[in-house]
Amino acid sequence: MSYYQITGGTPLTGTVKISGAKNAALPMIAAALLTDGPTTLKQVPDIEDIKVISQIITELGGTITRQGSDLIIDGTTINNHLIAPELINKLRGAVLLLAPILFRLKQVTFQFPGGCVIGDRPIDIHIDALKALGAQVDQSEDTFHLSLPTEQLTANRITLREMSVTGTATAIIAAATAAGTTIIQLAAFEPEIIALQDLLQTMGVKINRIDSTTIEVVGTTQFNPTTVTVIPDRIEAATYAAAAIATKGDLQIIGYTADHLTLVTTKFRQLGAQIEIIDPTTIRIKNSLDQLNPVNIQTNIYPNFPTDLQPVWGTLALFANGVTTIFEIMYNSRLGYLQELAKMGAKFDILNPHQAKIYGSHPLKPAQLSAPDIRGGIALVIAALATPGTTTIDQNYFIDRGYEHLEAKLKSIGANITKVE
Repeated sequence: MSYYQITGGTPLTGTVKISGAKNAALPMIAAALLTDGPTTLKQVPDIEDIKVISQIITELGGTITRQGSDLIIDGTTINNHLIAPELINKLRGAVLLLAPILFRLKQVTFQFPGGCVIGDRPIDIHIDALKALGAQVDQSEDTFHLSLPTEQLTANRITLREMSVTGTATAIIAAATAAGTTIIQLAAFEPEIIALQDLLQTMGVKINRIDSTTIEVVGTTQFNPTTVTVIPDRIEAATYAAAAIATKGDLQIIGYTADHLTLVTTKFRQLGAQIEIIDPTTIRIKNSLDQLNPVNIQTNIYPNFPTDLQPVWGTLALFANGVTTIFEIMYNSRLGYLQELAKMGAKFDILNPHQAKIYGSHPLKPAQLSAPDIRGGIALVIAALATPGTTTIDQNYFIDRGYEHLEAKLKSIGANITKVE
């Protein structure tokens, strides 16, 4: 057990480098299991979620080794079709492994996955995509067994129930192994999905994005080993930008890909922050305002405002001169962090499970907090960094699931933060 101890009130200044994107790395690791030999992914973040999926792959019989920020992945030795319940309970993203295991062993058994409790997150979209391509699904209470009645999945036209990022990733990886040409409709087009497509193309898969929501995938059984670099984490990049704004800092962020954060950058400017685009992946962000401007947000699918940044925005709203309205479309339990911020003196009204009004201009005080999930946890960190006095945040393992070397990075730009074991 450990917790973060943060003494806030110091502006964040200097330069910080953003890690590879967790939400890109997870599906890329799954896809790498298809190759006939080791594939190397560079700039993979050293975080808990990556460690869990690596452990799952090892227990399945595959090999995965880390060399610095590189992961070397080889799925040719996979010989176990059961994903351990205690591991999938830690990582909902483990469902991304279903298609690769089916490809290798023609069957896979798993229990309903866990992860952050941020609302309804059914896995039907993953199961339905695999069923559409010919997988047979048997369910007993919370245990699923998927199998192939033939040697290979069969191409089909898939219309996803919603534009889910992980659901789209499962559909693409499965289609890459199916005989024939699969059309995926209502496919997500986040940068992390484009990165997965790019990886599969270097592996020899023919993928054509017909329009923004339709993908054509020509399946194969031969996947070439390759080496690719994971894209920078746009959520981490925007989080450090928000921390600089909240602390009235002056921060250069290497790995802030402006094209991936167009709307977010616009919203930062509306708050009153000064932003200089130094190059396509580097910005300088500065805030000298005593109070920010209130700026409403509504989360939605890319390129709209990301749901993963909604809690961060809720924290920034506390430093605004007025009322900010937040509309969380994606999840129905993602406002829980506000109850923790109330311990610091935050004022807000939760209108319903998806909407809240946050009242700025109320001074915050240090408190003892608990991280409710990955993104809600980092929102508490930002509030603590901007508040004079010492705040503690336990359940920090949630935060560590999403942010690489958080303590060291924050210390390098002036934060007074310690992980107390």
